[in-house]
Order: sequence, then C-alpha cells, then structure tokens
Amino acid sequence: MSETPAIQTIMKAMNVLDCFTSKEFSYTLGELSDKLNIPKSSAHRILYTLQQGGYLTVDSLGNYRLGMVFLQLAGAAMKSLNIRDIAHDDLQKLSDKLGESVYMCVLDGTKAVFLDEIQSNRYIIPTSRLGSSISACFSAAGRLLLSQLTYEQLCLVVAGEELKPRTEYSITTFDQLWEKLQLTARQGYAFDNQECEIGMCCLAMPIRGHAGEIIASFHINANNARLNEKTVPGFLPILKNTSAAISQKFGYFE
Repeated sequence: MSETPAIQTIMKAMNVLDCFTSKEFSYTLGELSDKLNIPKSSAHRILYTLQQGGYLTVDSLGNYRLGMVFLQLAGAAMKSLNIRDIAHDDLQKLSDKLGESVYMCVLDGTKAVFLDEIQSNRYIIPTSRLGSSISACFSAAGRLLLSQLTYEQLCLVVAGEELKPRTEYSITTFDQLWEKLQLTARQGYAFDNQECEIGMCCLAMPIRGHAGEIIASFHINANNARLNEKTVPGFLPILKNTSAAISQKFGYFE
C-alpha cells in the first residue's frame, strides 16, 4: 500500500526534526537541504510549516533551531516517566556484573531519598532502604545531587543544617562540604570513604535529564576492602556506561 501525500509530508517533516541533536542543534536552509538531499524549495516549505507550528524557530541570520513546543513536550514526557521503572533494569545489570549492592536516590532538601535498591549476596541489610533517607552532605549519592547547586543555592538549602559527623571520616564544616561538591562537579562522580558507616564506601554516578541536569544518582555500596581510593578507577568505566545508558533514556546524550 503506497503512502498518501499527507503521510509523505509528515515523514519529510520528521526527517527534518531528526537532524537536530544536542551536538547539531542549528542549521541553515542550505545545510538542511544538503543533509537531507532535497531541493531548497522543498526544505523551505517544510521549515516554514514547522516554524508556524512552533516546532522550529529561526533567527535573523537564518539559523533554525528547535522551538518552545519541544520544551513543553519534554516536560510532559518527564512527568509521565517513572525514574525507578526506567532505570531498574540497568541498575540490576550493574549489580549482577559487579556483584555489589546498587542504590538509586533523589534529593529532598538536605536528604538523599532511596528510590530503588538491588542488594548483592555479599552484603544484605536486614531491612529495605526504600523510602528512607540519608544525609546528602555526607553521602556520595547526596553530594552528587548537591553538586549542581551554586554557592548561594547551597547556602539556602543547608541553612540551619548541623554537620554532625557520622564517623571520624565525615566532614564537619560548610567549607569542607563546598570543596567536596566542587571536586564532585569537576570529576562527574562522587566517592565517600567510610563517611556514613565505618568499613563501607560508596561510589555514585549521575542520572541526567535531557538538559543535562542531574535528576537522580545511583551508587554502589561496598566494603572498603573492595571499594577504596585505589580501586575506584577500576569501577568508573562500568558505572559511567550505566550512567550514560540510563541518561539516554531521559534524552541526554553526551
């Protein structure tokens, strides 16, 4: 069954929209015509229609970009997504591959709230952590979530928060926290060395939304004999692959 003219037009419009990515986000009429191998007149008709619908915008130099409609659609899509459901299979694969417990958290004020957990056979806690929380200031999972805040935003979030150390390795001052967050932001991951519990270390990676914002974090929790400053480099590539795989499902591509 042959496609109707209307379907052909829709497919051509979709082909144009497919050209726009996080790395190639702007095109001129000529560039799109060449990329899609269609006449400029045909490309112009499609671009004009998409522009009128708010799907594209064009600046004074003739550069086309995605329009506000996509921000609205992205917001609606994000609201319909369940982070736990989307990330769970990848986190399960990570746990199976490493043989370590894996957890996912989101930020709630100064707390990192557990949304998902996959416990390994090596270290099983007697009760589930789902729905419980830990201090975002001391934990790798929480500090990763805090790391995208500005200094002023952080001051507001932790105002009145007492940095009461959990262990002898915990930070004790706001300046130490800020230094940790700056390091985390530069590295793209967070590590806590027995700061929440003696003998246990955590390595956390981000889950990013379509604009690159951190919407959640996941971390492995392991005995410091297996996970420590010397062994972190060996874990990073595997965790980074999981981070990228989940983030892509939310529209983020590096």
